[in-house]
Amino acid sequence: MRSAIVRAPGWGPAVLSVTPVVQDDSGGVGSALVVGPLCDVFRTGCHLMFQRVDPVRQEGPLFGRRRAVVRERCDQLADSIADLDRRLGEISAERRRLALELKVERRRLWPVLSQRGRQPATDGREQLPAVRQGATFLWGRRLRAACVALLSRFGPMALPELHALLHRCHLAVAGTNPVKALADALGHEHDAGRARRIRRGVYRASAESVQRWSAPARRLWPGGPVIGEVDPASLG
Repeated sequence: MRSAIVRAPGWGPAVLSVTPVVQDDSGGVGSALVVGPLCDVFRTGCHLMFQRVDPVRQEGPLFGRRRAVVRERCDQLADSIADLDRRLGEISAERRRLALELKVERRRLWPVLSQRGRQPATDGREQLPAVRQGATFLWGRRLRAACVALLSRFGPMALPELHALLHRCHLAVAGTNPVKALADALGHEHDAGRARRIRRGVYRASAESVQRWSAPARRLWPGGPVIGEVDPASLG
Protein backbone atom coordinates (compact mmCIF):
# COMPACT_ATOMS: atom_id res chain seq x y z
CA MET A 1 0.00 0.00 0.00
CA ARG A 2 1.16 3.54 -0.74
CA SER A 3 0.00 6.86 0.59
CA ALA A 4 0.12 9.99 -1.57
CA ILE A 5 0.85 13.50 -0.32
CA VAL A 6 -0.41 16.12 -2.75
CA ARG A 7 1.23 19.52 -2.38
CA ALA A 8 -0.83 22.20 -4.09
CA PRO A 9 0.93 25.45 -4.97
CA GLY A 10 -0.83 28.69 -4.13
CA TRP A 11 -1.48 31.15 -1.38
CA GLY A 12 -3.97 31.69 1.38
CA PRO A 13 -4.79 29.47 4.36
CA ALA A 14 -4.06 25.79 4.02
CA VAL A 15 -7.03 23.53 3.36
CA LEU A 16 -6.73 19.85 4.23
CA SER A 17 -8.82 17.30 2.41
CA VAL A 18 -8.53 13.55 1.86
CA THR A 19 -9.35 12.43 -1.67
CA PRO A 20 -10.70 8.98 -2.63
CA VAL A 21 -8.37 6.03 -3.00
CA VAL A 22 -5.73 6.42 -5.73
CA GLN A 23 -3.48 3.90 -7.47
CA ASP A 24 0.18 4.40 -8.39
CA ASP A 25 2.07 3.08 -11.44
CA SER A 26 3.17 -0.14 -9.70
CA GLY A 27 -0.37 -1.13 -8.74
CA GLY A 28 -0.12 -0.03 -5.11
CA VAL A 29 -3.21 1.55 -3.61
CA GLY A 30 -3.24 4.37 -1.08
CA SER A 31 -4.94 7.62 -0.18
CA ALA A 32 -4.07 11.11 -1.48
CA LEU A 33 -3.75 14.00 1.00
CA VAL A 34 -4.30 17.46 -0.48
CA VAL A 35 -2.28 20.24 1.17
CA GLY A 36 -3.05 23.82 0.10
CA PRO A 37 -5.97 25.74 -1.40
CA LEU A 38 -8.17 23.39 -3.43
CA CYS A 39 -8.82 26.08 -6.03
CA ASP A 40 -5.09 26.16 -6.84
CA VAL A 41 -5.07 22.36 -7.22
CA PHE A 42 -7.58 22.48 -10.06
CA ARG A 43 -6.05 25.62 -11.63
CA THR A 44 -2.34 24.81 -11.62
CA GLY A 45 -2.27 21.05 -11.03
CA CYS A 46 -0.42 19.22 -8.28
CA HIS A 47 2.63 17.03 -7.68
CA LEU A 48 2.15 13.50 -6.36
CA MET A 49 4.81 12.01 -4.08
CA PHE A 50 4.13 8.34 -3.36
CA GLN A 51 5.70 7.02 -0.15
CA ARG A 52 6.07 3.35 0.76
CA VAL A 53 4.18 2.37 3.92
CA ASP A 54 6.05 -0.21 6.04
CA PRO A 55 3.40 -2.30 7.83
CA VAL A 56 3.85 -3.11 11.50
CA ARG A 57 4.82 -6.76 11.82
CA GLN A 58 5.06 -9.21 14.69
CA GLU A 59 7.77 -11.83 15.03
CA GLY A 60 6.36 -15.28 14.30
CA PRO A 61 6.18 -18.02 16.92
CA LEU A 62 9.02 -20.04 15.38
CA PHE A 63 12.31 -20.50 17.17
CA GLY A 64 15.40 -22.65 16.97
CA ARG A 65 15.56 -25.31 14.26
CA ARG A 66 12.03 -24.74 12.97
CA ARG A 67 12.78 -21.06 12.38
CA ALA A 68 16.07 -21.95 10.67
CA VAL A 69 14.26 -24.40 8.37
CA VAL A 70 11.69 -21.79 7.32
CA ARG A 71 14.38 -19.17 6.82
CA GLU A 72 16.37 -21.59 4.67
CA ARG A 73 13.25 -22.28 2.62
CA CYS A 74 12.69 -18.55 2.18
CA ASP A 75 16.28 -18.17 0.94
CA GLN A 76 15.77 -21.03 -1.52
CA LEU A 77 12.60 -19.46 -2.88
CA ALA A 78 14.31 -16.08 -3.18
CA ASP A 79 17.20 -17.69 -5.07
CA SER A 80 14.75 -19.49 -7.38
CA ILE A 81 12.94 -16.23 -8.12
CA ALA A 82 16.25 -14.48 -8.80
CA ASP A 83 17.22 -17.29 -11.21
CA LEU A 84 13.89 -16.96 -13.01
CA ASP A 85 14.38 -13.20 -13.28
CA ARG A 86 17.81 -13.77 -14.79
CA ARG A 87 16.47 -16.29 -17.30
CA LEU A 88 13.55 -14.00 -18.17
CA GLY A 89 16.02 -11.20 -18.80
CA GLU A 90 18.01 -13.43 -21.15
CA ILE A 91 14.84 -14.56 -22.95
CA SER A 92 13.68 -10.94 -23.29
CA ALA A 93 17.03 -9.88 -24.71
CA GLU A 94 16.98 -12.79 -27.18
CA ARG A 95 13.43 -11.91 -28.23
CA ARG A 96 14.41 -8.28 -28.88
CA ARG A 97 17.34 -9.46 -30.98
CA LEU A 98 15.15 -11.81 -33.05
CA ALA A 99 12.44 -9.16 -33.47
CA LEU A 100 15.01 -6.68 -34.77
CA GLU A 101 16.41 -9.23 -37.19
CA LEU A 102 12.88 -10.08 -38.38
CA LYS A 103 12.18 -6.39 -38.97
CA VAL A 104 15.33 -6.04 -41.06
CA GLU A 105 14.54 -9.15 -43.14
CA ARG A 106 10.94 -8.02 -43.73
CA ARG A 107 12.23 -4.69 -45.00
CA ARG A 108 14.15 -6.65 -47.61
CA LEU A 109 10.91 -8.31 -48.76
CA TRP A 110 8.72 -5.19 -48.54
CA PRO A 111 10.73 -1.94 -48.56
CA VAL A 112 8.87 1.04 -47.15
CA LEU A 113 7.95 3.55 -49.84
CA SER A 114 6.01 5.96 -47.64
CA GLN A 115 5.42 6.30 -43.90
CA ARG A 116 1.88 7.54 -44.57
CA GLY A 117 -0.18 4.55 -45.63
CA ARG A 118 -3.60 3.09 -44.93
CA GLN A 119 -4.62 1.55 -41.63
CA PRO A 120 -5.67 -2.11 -41.73
CA ALA A 121 -9.41 -2.67 -42.05
CA THR A 122 -11.22 -3.25 -38.76
CA ASP A 123 -13.56 -5.88 -40.20
CA GLY A 124 -10.80 -8.34 -41.12
CA ARG A 125 -10.61 -7.53 -44.81
CA GLU A 126 -7.34 -7.76 -46.70
CA GLN A 127 -4.80 -5.05 -46.07
CA LEU A 128 -3.39 -2.86 -48.81
CA PRO A 129 -1.35 -5.12 -51.14
CA ALA A 130 2.31 -4.35 -51.57
CA VAL A 131 3.43 -2.45 -54.66
CA ARG A 132 4.59 -4.91 -57.31
CA GLN A 133 8.20 -4.96 -58.42
CA GLY A 134 8.56 -2.74 -61.49
CA ALA A 135 5.18 -1.03 -60.96
CA THR A 136 4.40 2.20 -62.76
CA PHE A 137 4.04 5.20 -60.43
CA LEU A 138 1.27 7.57 -61.40
CA TRP A 139 0.46 11.18 -60.54
CA GLY A 140 -1.52 14.00 -62.06
CA ARG A 141 -3.47 13.34 -65.25
CA ARG A 142 -2.34 9.73 -65.62
CA LEU A 143 -3.41 8.88 -62.07
CA ARG A 144 -6.84 10.43 -62.63
CA ALA A 145 -7.23 8.62 -65.96
CA ALA A 146 -6.35 5.26 -64.40
CA CYS A 147 -8.83 5.79 -61.55
CA VAL A 148 -11.69 6.72 -63.86
CA ALA A 149 -10.87 3.83 -66.19
CA LEU A 150 -10.92 1.30 -63.35
CA LEU A 151 -14.18 2.74 -62.01
CA SER A 152 -15.67 2.47 -65.48
CA ARG A 153 -14.65 -1.18 -65.79
CA PHE A 154 -15.28 -2.49 -62.27
CA GLY A 155 -18.05 -0.21 -61.03
CA PRO A 156 -18.31 1.89 -57.85
CA MET A 157 -15.51 1.42 -55.32
CA ALA A 158 -14.32 2.92 -52.09
CA LEU A 159 -10.95 4.61 -52.02
CA PRO A 160 -9.20 1.72 -50.19
CA GLU A 161 -10.57 -0.76 -52.75
CA LEU A 162 -9.46 1.44 -55.64
CA HIS A 163 -6.03 1.84 -54.07
CA ALA A 164 -5.67 -1.93 -53.74
CA LEU A 165 -6.83 -2.44 -57.32
CA LEU A 166 -4.17 -0.03 -58.59
CA HIS A 167 -1.49 -2.06 -56.83
CA ARG A 168 -2.83 -5.31 -58.28
CA CYS A 169 -2.70 -3.77 -61.75
CA HIS A 170 1.04 -3.08 -61.31
CA LEU A 171 0.34 0.61 -60.72
CA ALA A 172 1.13 2.81 -57.72
CA VAL A 173 0.38 6.30 -56.49
CA ALA A 174 3.45 8.54 -56.46
CA GLY A 175 4.17 10.99 -53.66
CA THR A 176 4.96 11.07 -49.95
CA ASN A 177 1.26 10.83 -49.06
CA PRO A 178 -0.37 8.50 -51.61
CA VAL A 179 -3.65 8.25 -49.66
CA LYS A 180 -4.22 12.00 -49.89
CA ALA A 181 -3.05 12.10 -53.51
CA LEU A 182 -5.62 9.46 -54.48
CA ALA A 183 -8.42 11.27 -52.65
CA ASP A 184 -7.45 14.57 -54.28
CA ALA A 185 -7.42 12.91 -57.71
CA LEU A 186 -10.96 11.56 -57.29
CA GLY A 187 -12.12 14.90 -55.88
CA HIS A 188 -10.78 16.62 -59.01
CA GLU A 189 -12.56 14.12 -61.27
CA HIS A 190 -15.78 14.66 -59.33
CA ASP A 191 -15.53 18.43 -59.86
CA ALA A 192 -14.79 17.87 -63.55
CA GLY A 193 -17.85 15.62 -63.95
CA ARG A 194 -15.93 12.49 -64.96
CA ALA A 195 -16.67 10.73 -61.65
CA ARG A 196 -19.51 10.87 -59.15
CA ARG A 197 -19.19 10.77 -55.36
CA ILE A 198 -21.86 8.35 -54.09
CA ARG A 199 -21.00 8.96 -50.43
CA ARG A 200 -17.93 9.85 -48.48
CA GLY A 201 -14.95 7.94 -49.88
CA VAL A 202 -16.99 6.01 -52.49
CA TYR A 203 -16.96 6.94 -56.20
CA ARG A 204 -18.34 5.73 -59.50
CA ALA A 205 -17.62 6.73 -63.08
CA SER A 206 -19.99 9.04 -64.89
CA ALA A 207 -22.02 7.81 -67.86
CA GLU A 208 -19.76 9.72 -70.24
CA SER A 209 -16.66 8.14 -68.72
CA VAL A 210 -18.14 4.64 -68.96
CA GLN A 211 -18.88 5.19 -72.64
CA ARG A 212 -15.42 6.65 -73.21
CA TRP A 213 -13.61 3.69 -71.62
CA SER A 214 -15.90 1.01 -73.08
CA ALA A 215 -13.50 0.28 -75.95
CA PRO A 216 -11.51 -2.82 -74.88
CA ALA A 217 -8.37 -1.71 -76.75
CA ARG A 218 -8.21 1.78 -75.25
CA ARG A 219 -5.00 2.58 -73.42
CA LEU A 220 -4.78 4.63 -70.25
CA TRP A 221 -2.23 6.89 -71.97
CA PRO A 222 -0.13 6.59 -75.14
CA GLY A 223 2.09 3.56 -74.68
CA GLY A 224 0.45 2.72 -71.35
CA PRO A 225 -1.46 -0.39 -70.28
CA VAL A 226 -4.70 -1.38 -71.99
CA ILE A 227 -7.67 -1.21 -69.64
CA GLY A 228 -9.41 -4.06 -71.47
CA GLU A 229 -6.56 -6.42 -70.60
CA VAL A 230 -7.24 -6.14 -66.87
CA ASP A 231 -9.03 -9.33 -65.87
CA PRO A 232 -10.64 -9.22 -62.39
CA ALA A 233 -10.28 -13.01 -62.05
CA SER A 234 -6.50 -12.75 -62.46
CA LEU A 235 -6.01 -10.03 -59.87
CA GLY A 236 -4.48 -11.57 -56.73
